[in-house]
Amino acid sequence: MKRDVAIVGAGYVGVPLAQVFAEAGRSVVLVDVDAERVERLNRGDSYIEDVPSELLRRLVDDGLSATTDGS
Repeated sequence: MKRDVAIVGAGYVGVPLAQVFAEAGRSVVLVDVDAERVERLNRGDSYIEDVPSELLRRLVDDGLSATTDGS
């Protein structure tokens, strides 16, 4: 799937940034080296205080994804 935005680093800057782009209608992928973090994000389970899990789940359902693979 072609993405509009790729964000390297799914931490305290990357996840909220992904949220903003996704809410603006962009197709977003987060790239991170931490497989556990990626799995958690793809389940819609947020560890970022500013991005509630309920919101993240909705964004994931709408196409936001995370990966450890930059391709």
